[in-house]
Amino acid sequence: MRRIIAVSAMLLMVLSFASAYARSRPDWVDGASKKYPQPQFFIGVGAVPMGKGGRKQQMDWAGDAARAEIAKSIKSEVKVTTRSQRTVGGPKAGSTQTDVVQATSRQVLEGVEVKKYYRDKRERMLYALAVLDRYKAAKNLEKRAQRIKQDIVSEVDAAGEMKDGKRYLNALSHYDRALAMATEITEIEDLINILKPSASLSLMEAPYHESTLREAIRRVKKLIRFRVAIEGPAAKVRGYAIRGLSKAGYFTGGGANAYELKGTTDVTYKGTIDMGEDMTMQIFQADLDMEVIDKASGETVGALTWSASANEKSRAMAEKSAVRALGRYVERSIAEKLGNIL
Repeated sequence: MRRIIAVSAMLLMVLSFASAYARSRPDWVDGASKKYPQPQFFIGVGAVPMGKGGRKQQMDWAGDAARAEIAKSIKSEVKVTTRSQRTVGGPKAGSTQTDVVQATSRQVLEGVEVKKYYRDKRERMLYALAVLDRYKAAKNLEKRAQRIKQDIVSEVDAAGEMKDGKRYLNALSHYDRALAMATEITEIEDLINILKPSASLSLMEAPYHESTLREAIRRVKKLIRFRVAIEGPAAKVRGYAIRGLSKAGYFTGGGANAYELKGTTDVTYKGTIDMGEDMTMQIFQADLDMEVIDKASGETVGALTWSASANEKSRAMAEKSAVRALGRYVERSIAEKLGNIL
């Protein structure tokens, strides 16, 4: 009888300790919080062993881990949204879209706060709770979008003035900047709709949508003609330049609104590389210097430069490889460089 009473007392004691432990353990440690409910907040829980590092380090590590959990939640929802709802054309659209999403997501994560810490002495773990107020973050994004929208309107107005004055390269530069900002606003819309699912916002009027700006850029490009003239030992890069311009939607040849891309090339011997075992590689560098000249006024409106090198066993092969490398570099970058000179 005494043994039964002792066992019962011990069992009651264990249950009492377990009950006290459960009451002292915050609900958010297991991923849900009554104080910060899911419809209004994103929460993230981070955990680190209490025996690792000092007390301050543990708090920093646990806080960072909690923030990272919120970042994962946002990024996963952004990926689903952009994959299912958005299709962006163009050879660089994917990388540009990713960059904008990452930059805008970072701005959202600036609103994350570490609200609570809990030291679980039984498990020897430190837990941290990070919280993002979804509605507050969405409101901050809306304010940012309105500022960007004003800049887009200014850029489009400036592009229109340049187009009316037949300064088409300048018009393209303004349209390109407007398009980059419009892309950011579209991503902001996606993030706001994630933060506030019932919002379903449209922050931009039709004249400033990405598709409208892309069409404006395409039309301006049709008005421009480039005459490409390249001299010197690497003059073969002219074909690469024409191909790069065509891929970007430009036309080459003479006519009204023409710009001359006047280039000079050079190919120079740069020495050797000793590869060992009686093997020596010859190094050559090919260079292109190009002026952008407005044919109507005769004014030089910009200058572009490229350099590329190659090494081969023979001098002749190294020289050819350097010219080929220069041509490929020109082909893939000429349109972007033209957009950056103004």
